[in-house]
Amino acid sequence: MEEAPTHRRAAADRISMQAVPRAASGAIFLIVATLASPGAAQTTRERLRELEERVAQLEAERVSERTARDLVESNYSRGVITLGNLRFRLGGSVKIDYVDPQSERDPVKGQTDSPDPHLDVERFRIVPQVDFPRGVSLRAQLDFHPEQGNTVLKEITLDHEVAPQWWFASHLKIGLDDRFIRPRRVTQNYPLSGTAFWRDEAVTVFWEGTLGDRRGRPRQEAQERPRGRRRRGDEAEAVQEGVPGEREATRGRDRTADADSEDGVPSRASRARSTEHEPFDFASNPGALKLHLSVGDGFTLNGKEIGKDNAGFNEVLQDDRELNPPLTLREVGAGVGYERDFRELGELELVGFYYNDELTDEAVAVLQNELNVTSQKRNMSRLGLSLGYHVEAYHLLKAMGALERANPRRGDGLYVFYQWIGAEDGDLDRKGWYTQASYRFSNPGRWRYLRSFEPVVRYSELNVDQAHIASLPLTWSRRQWLLGMVVEIVRDVFLRAEYTVNDETTGSGGVDNNELLLQLLARF
Repeated sequence: MEEAPTHRRAAADRISMQAVPRAASGAIFLIVATLASPGAAQTTRERLRELEERVAQLEAERVSERTARDLVESNYSRGVITLGNLRFRLGGSVKIDYVDPQSERDPVKGQTDSPDPHLDVERFRIVPQVDFPRGVSLRAQLDFHPEQGNTVLKEITLDHEVAPQWWFASHLKIGLDDRFIRPRRVTQNYPLSGTAFWRDEAVTVFWEGTLGDRRGRPRQEAQERPRGRRRRGDEAEAVQEGVPGEREATRGRDRTADADSEDGVPSRASRARSTEHEPFDFASNPGALKLHLSVGDGFTLNGKEIGKDNAGFNEVLQDDRELNPPLTLREVGAGVGYERDFRELGELELVGFYYNDELTDEAVAVLQNELNVTSQKRNMSRLGLSLGYHVEAYHLLKAMGALERANPRRGDGLYVFYQWIGAEDGDLDRKGWYTQASYRFSNPGRWRYLRSFEPVVRYSELNVDQAHIASLPLTWSRRQWLLGMVVEIVRDVFLRAEYTVNDETTGSGGVDNNELLLQLLARF
């Protein structure tokens, strides 16, 4: 990170160096004035006390001045620039893939697009953000794809967040963004239902309201602090990738920053994020009710590959982003959720949701040409349920008597997630679901390298209620297993290793399309 300009540092140093002489001069002046005044003998002690307080005040101002300068330099190192009441942030990430797909050559189903193992600079992402006063922020994601030679505005939103009380928070968002049902993703590869229903973005007006708090009523001293914009932490400030610390929607986990201690074994507060209330003390911790509402331009239908290879037989029917004018507000989505921290028993979250829309002319054409579905109905709906569970490693290891040896960080532990979605597109019915489990554990020695490991396993299905035709891959029903590992090599640099096993019901035998993916992800 570039240092502050030389003249700015010199000015700051002159100010801090001049503070002490000013303090000394002020002290001498007050002493002389005190001794020269009438009645000095009677008031010397009081005036000396005033003098000491004044010197202490000057010293505090000098320390505050230095602290402000250090804070500015620290913000530069974190990609934050403050200008008046505005805060400018700049982040991003780079992905480099090694892909090794199985090779398939079939006269009916098609052939593998890139059968040989190869490297691919997948994308370079820039994430600018501007924080305005009163909880307003403007954020965007801009993706550069060197291999394809194109640039895509992935997301751009104007957000307003407030939390006037500990038991109430509001988040209003307008712009191009994901559906609110998109959960945290550990892996690079999407589950089958994820590719089909929530992988892409739409122009949307989105609102989320929170009544209560998953960890219950805060301590008294926390309540006395001024309330304002709710800190979104890693859910909102980083890139949407699913790797620990990157932004996802509010589903999944909300990893807070590690509070690593310098000691060999940090305090409990730095190793667990759990509530301080008893597991079933619903009076102090009733949990949080989450309300979701969205009105947007909606999606069209198209084909999208389920892995890194672009072969036609890897495509499923996807809710594809639709940005062609005129933009309308035809898709309406609503969701109701509940989440609560049961301390050593873990954290539970669930949400039910429903979307309603109309098929576009393009979507009707895709159904007719790619799935042999001819329908007079134009309805397009999505109904589903998400269920998540997390338990901190702190509690698990404490119960096993291995807490001091394992030395966990906050956010370590077990994560389990399940999602089911039923879809209707005219006369076409589809159902997709997946379940995923992962466990993150940190290096007990708190090394700078190989900081954490997270094995993950996932199973997903996407069933199409339609005759399966070998030459039309969008009609196939699919099943997929994924085994993976996420390694935090150093802070903000991750290695993902994933192997997917694909199985299809094609109407005429299977397809060899398993895939190995190694990905290097670097964030800044």
